[in-house]
Amino acid sequence: MFTVCGSATGEWLADLPDVKDALGLDDSQYDQTLLRMVRRASSRIESYLGRSLQTQVYQAVLPGYGRRKLVLPAYPVRSLFRVFDGTDTGTGTELTATAGDFRLDAARGVLERDDGWPWTFQMREAISPFPEPGQEYPRFLVEFSAGYVPPLGKCSTFDGTTTTGMTLEQDLQDATIALVRNMWHDRSRPTNVRSKSVGEISISYGESKGELPDEVLAILAPYRSNL
Repeated sequence: MFTVCGSATGEWLADLPDVKDALGLDDSQYDQTLLRMVRRASSRIESYLGRSLQTQVYQAVLPGYGRRKLVLPAYPVRSLFRVFDGTDTGTGTELTATAGDFRLDAARGVLERDDGWPWTFQMREAISPFPEPGQEYPRFLVEFSAGYVPPLGKCSTFDGTTTTGMTLEQDLQDATIALVRNMWHDRSRPTNVRSKSVGEISISYGESKGELPDEVLAILAPYRSNL
């Protein structure tokens, strides 16, 4: 279980001037149309990756599963506020990286602990008892901020850092621009037309069955998992 406690105000993963430059546009006639496309492309990319890319503050209550690595639900981590062995900040034992309780891999959002993160579960009665699937007890509470500062984002220092400038990876901006470019070239095409053929020449248009274009998928591939 995790809760979003605060977020940056940016909505877009690409800046309008960069989008217009990629499309060869130099006037403001289509600015509002392009901004809608950028917003839509940003939302689709975050949906595909399964996480918000923009800076937010989280409180997560997680099970340990007995592993050495505790995986946070968002990354990259910008600030790690508090980690508790327990789900209550008043009664749980606070763990700290400075005391050597764990190590933080900020880029992947992973807390690694030599002693492991204990697994709490219910046992199914049988001849040989075994853990009841899906009954893991969330034991660790983590408060942290994670994500990037997007173009035009207003992150300030609400998330515990002093970085206020854009931190979004260039690859993610490029993927957003590529998706907007695809939307732009497809805007006047009938939605039920996917391809055209003339003799041996065949042209396919844009997306198929709601999928992202191959160019975008290739750029996003390294960002899909934090393990």
